[in-house]
Amino acid sequence: STSEIFNFRTFQLLNLQLFNMRFKNAVKVLIISVICTSCVNKFDKILQQEAAQYTANNCPQEAEPGTQLDSLVYNPQERIYTMYYSVSGANEVIMREQIPLLHHLLCQRLIDNADYKEIKDNGVTFAYVYRSKQTGATFYQTEIRSNEYAGLH
Repeated sequence: STSEIFNFRTFQLLNLQLFNMRFKNAVKVLIISVICTSCVNKFDKILQQEAAQYTANNCPQEAEPGTQLDSLVYNPQERIYTMYYSVSGANEVIMREQIPLLHHLLCQRLIDNADYKEIKDNGVTFAYVYRSKQTGATFYQTEIRSNEYAGLH
């Protein structure tokens, strides 16, 4: 009958329109994903270069008496920004005694430090590695993830 043919054609047109809308939305999502990925990749590449450049030009440097910043390293695959320190003398003794509090203290220092705002805004994990200057052995390391500092800076 004519009404059945009309209904079937209407059904086909509606399905085609629905398919087109879904296809267009999928393409939009894909384009946005590619744009966001390229932005993140650009940020990651720049941060990796800046960490290497800072290390080459400024390290080692005394962060505070008895504590020396040896290098900064950014791993873009894991999105971890690592600061390597050597600690000597009385500072090492004090830090070893304070190990239970170090994570909290480093987290608070990171929250208060506006120098890392852009890195924090990009959800990067910060890692800290402390080595004995005398033995070279790592005596403390920790990571501070974005959920620990997000919304607090």
